[in-house]
This record gives sequence, structure tokens and C-alpha cells, in this order.
Amino acid sequence: MKISVVVPAFREGETAAHGLHPLALHPLVHEVVVAAVDCSPLFNRILKGIPKVQLRQAPKRSRGSQMNFGAAASKGDLLLFLHADSRLEEGAVEEMAGAMRDGLLAGGAFRLRFNHPSRRYRLKAWAANLRSKALGMPYGDQGYFVRKDVFDRLGGFKNWPLFEDVDFFDRLKKRGGWVLLESRVATSARRWEKQGYWKATFKNTLWIVLYKLGVPPQWLAKHY
Repeated sequence: MKISVVVPAFREGETAAHGLHPLALHPLVHEVVVAAVDCSPLFNRILKGIPKVQLRQAPKRSRGSQMNFGAAASKGDLLLFLHADSRLEEGAVEEMAGAMRDGLLAGGAFRLRFNHPSRRYRLKAWAANLRSKALGMPYGDQGYFVRKDVFDRLGGFKNWPLFEDVDFFDRLKKRGGWVLLESRVATSARRWEKQGYWKATFKNTLWIVLYKLGVPPQWLAKHY
């Protein structure tokens, strides 16, 4: 099984570049395809020196479009979509590869944790994992993985400004079984800290409810 990791990156710098190094060196990872937009020269220079990393300049900023762009350039038969500020814990790649030996599974996601010491972020991660398991609704920052042939049949991600991840996973579940792994992906809390924890939590919850009620993602993005 060839594993291709696809990473959409926007205005990333040195920290994100160095964070991808261990993943690129993992023996089960065939390649890391970075679909970059407007990233720093240092980010680009570091990645060009890491084995198994393909740095590609995506034509436009849009996470869905960037992930489709990266997937089109990949050679693996299992795709893992990972945000540039997210990191897999030790053993996560092995658990994913083992789970996907089950031919009935189309894909899945990891459990979430935040790289922030505050108790409220531990509670937030617990709630996200409960939602993922109970409602079958993990978000993109939990690291989606999917068979390449399934991804192609689904037509990839929609070029939406918001909720392209939720839409994709809803369609993925209709193509076959899925799994929420025990391994976790650590994601940055920088967006929550920048917007304000409670403000971001309220807005994100309200927006996902509105999306599920049928409000167009374009309208939601405009008023976010």
C-alpha cells in the first residue's frame, strides 16, 4: 500500500515546514505532496531539502482546491489529507495502514487533540471526538484518509470556501465503511486563540448548524 500525504498550505513558515519532516521520513509514507499558496521563501526552501516531499505551487487559495490539486499529483493508492499545522502522534500511520487492510473500508479519520495545555482545549477535543463517533461527523483537522480510487469516484472535494470537509465525509460514508481510529492528530489552537476561544466556538457551532439546515457555504463564508 502506497500512502500519499496531501498537505494544503497557506502562508506557512519555518515551523510548519520542519513539522512535516518526521512524517516524510516515515517508512510507510511514500510521499508528502504540499499544495502551497503564498508560503514564505524559508518554508519553500526547507521543504525542497526534505526527502519524499513534493512542493507544488497551487494555482489558487482554497483548501478544497488545493487538496484536489495535491491529490492529482500523488502516486499513492491511499491518500491522507493533513493540515499544515497538524501532527500525527507516534503509531498513527501504522494504525491507519492496518485498518485499511480491511477492503470494506473506504476511509476514515483520527481522533483530535489540541497542542495547547488549557483544560478547555482538552474538553473541546473530547467533544469533537464524541461528535465524530456518535454522529459520524469528523472535521478536516482530524486528518481524513481515503482510498485513491474512492476519492476519484467521489470527484474529490468541492471548491467551497467552508465545509468542503464535512461535505466530502458525508459523501465518503455512502461509498463504504469508515473508521475513527484511536490514534490522535494534534492540531494548532492558533485560530481559536486569534479569534477568541468562546467567540470562535459559538460561531463555528452556529455555522455548522446553519450549513446542515441548508444555508449555502458561500453565504456563510461571506458573513463569517
